[in-house]
Amino acid sequence: MSRLVLAGLTAALAVYSYFDIETGLPLLTAQVMTHRGTVVPVSRVLSSGLHITWWLQIIAAALLLGAPYIALQTPRFVSWCLGRYSPAQWEPLLRILPLVKEMTGILALLDSSYLASRIHLEIHDARAHGPLLPADWLMSVDRMELKWLLVLMVMWGIVIYLYIAKIEDAANEE
Repeated sequence: MSRLVLAGLTAALAVYSYFDIETGLPLLTAQVMTHRGTVVPVSRVLSSGLHITWWLQIIAAALLLGAPYIALQTPRFVSWCLGRYSPAQWEPLLRILPLVKEMTGILALLDSSYLASRIHLEIHDARAHGPLLPADWLMSVDRMELKWLLVLMVMWGIVIYLYIAKIEDAANEE
């Protein structure tokens, strides 16, 4: 898959998350009990968490998509990374660079998909309940999030493992 397509899909997910937050939060009419015994609108409870998740989605995508470009433009990093190789050994390293860029693009898409689905599911779950959410509702959402985070980490591991094999093949080509 092209790096531009991966970056476009990642950006589209960030835009989707933004509009999901902006259109979904005003529709939340349910109330939730706080630990103090007061009742507050669930939209107020979720607002800051969803916006932080959205910013995390943008920052993580930017870091993952930009890491290969930033690393090659930083002279200190290039001299540290490539300085221990002879110029004849640089060619395989530069040959694997497109694979590294593609791998980081896939990781950014996976990460962005996870965070966008987390935002969507939290809003949907809050809308699915009645007018008063149970006090432990937010803890149950967090527990569900940890399970999906484990799935995301396994998927990251699989992608990295597969691309390491591709990188080794590209580096060993003559």
